[in-house]
Amino acid sequence: MRSLYGSSVDPDELTVATWNTMWASGSNTRAGRVRRLLREAEAEADLIVVNEGQSDLLPEGGHVVDAGTDWGYDTTAHPHRRKALLWSRWPLTDVAMAAEYTVNVSC
Repeated sequence: MRSLYGSSVDPDELTVATWNTMWASGSNTRAGRVRRLLREAEAEADLIVVNEGQSDLLPEGGHVVDAGTDWGYDTTAHPHRRKALLWSRWPLTDVAMAAEYTVNVSC
């Protein structure tokens, strides 16, 4: 087992929490509940994956990458919305968007 940023990391074990927040945002009751539950998940999870969310729902102090704003529909009315976000307790490196790659499939 090795130590990274004060946390023990078992190279054979990774805990992932995932939740579709269904566009919870702002300071309403549902957003507050989602924010609280995601912060509780931080105590156990190494990674948190959020679908249909905003980064302000995620725990503070982690490292976040999102899937961008181009999802085939207009996002200008809600510029902070993301279809997918990844929160990590450790730094994320070599993050690239799938659109940067060409996948060739032969049959």
